[in-house]
Amino acid sequence: MGRVVGVYLAGAGGLAMRSVQAAVAVASQGLLGDRYQAGTGQWCYDRRLYDDVTLIASEALNAAGAEHGVHLQGGAARRNVETCGVDLQALVGRQFQIGEVVLYGNRPCEPCRYLDRVTGQPPRPHCADEEGCEPV
Repeated sequence: MGRVVGVYLAGAGGLAMRSVQAAVAVASQGLLGDRYQAGTGQWCYDRRLYDDVTLIASEALNAAGAEHGVHLQGGAARRNVETCGVDLQALVGRQFQIGEVVLYGNRPCEPCRYLDRVTGQPPRPHCADEEGCEPV
């Protein structure tokens, strides 16, 4: 069975993600205290460019490290929820639940040049599977 292995928030765009024990989801806004819920995220100027909550599989992070030398652990991938043993691709286009929160898997949320710049990683192909989700 899959599980959540980390929850991360950043107070504003570009700030380091911080690990939290739990987070409060606000319907159609995101996680309380996170940059996108607060309207201060990098992509807030265009609603089509961001998701309320983002997920990443720890398996994808491990693959990125092994295959490309990209090491993004402990929130450095700038995704809100890190999972283990969850097929995130299968959640796209579906409602699902994490704890008490019901989410909808909107779309894959691929790594971008902004992630490379903020993390100091050299620009290179990424191989992570991650999804953007929206509390309903």
